[in-house]
Amino acid sequence: MSVSKLLGMAAGVAALPAASVATILLRKRLFHGVGRHYRATVTPLATDGASGKVARRLAGEALIRVSGGLPFALDDTRRDVLGFAMRFHEAGTPGHQPGPGDQDLVMASFKTLPTIAKGFATSDTRHVLHNTFRTAQVYTDVDLGRVEFRVLPERQIGEGDNGFDRLDHVVSNGGASMVFAWRPWSEPDAWTDLLELKLVQTLDHADDATHFDPFRSGRGIEPAGFWGGLRKVVYPVARRLRGG
Repeated sequence: MSVSKLLGMAAGVAALPAASVATILLRKRLFHGVGRHYRATVTPLATDGASGKVARRLAGEALIRVSGGLPFALDDTRRDVLGFAMRFHEAGTPGHQPGPGDQDLVMASFKTLPTIAKGFATSDTRHVLHNTFRTAQVYTDVDLGRVEFRVLPERQIGEGDNGFDRLDHVVSNGGASMVFAWRPWSEPDAWTDLLELKLVQTLDHADDATHFDPFRSGRGIEPAGFWGGLRKVVYPVARRLRGG
């Protein structure tokens, strides 16, 4: 285990008391408490080399959860960041019940975790599809090594009273398309397109019906580094405290 991941785990232990109290008081997710779920098709864009191998490994379907960062519903009058959680799973299986080969990834509408404050100013909560979502930390992939992933949606504007409703409108009128890409962690601008994601159906899942775990790595992708270590400590405890 790397030194940075060990330091992250130590920071997670230090953060547990405050995170635990907040979770107990809210009785739900401390962050990304309210969201909407979608079924997405996952189609390879890359065909050659390691990128093609990863694209084929992730192809099938995905369960997507879009959420605000704060534990409230999206509101056009309030600044927020957005969460974008994915579970890659076999086509035809109920994605809210994870299987042994499923892969979870969690993203957000800011560049890195230390820049989350800037994300509140730059995220467009009125139009979810006008944001870029990134893993915001280093991950390891069995074929690609140390990487970051992002999702870049096709910009569309739906109708509705808030960002969730506008996204639902787009999904129900032909679907919401987006590109899933990767880059080597050491090369900030070297993005390679891997997959097309297309949100095709809004799902009627309660917020507490799904639990995305960044360490659910059935297809070979896992968080690394400092933030990976912190999450490894905090996430399981917070989930148990809220009864998940």
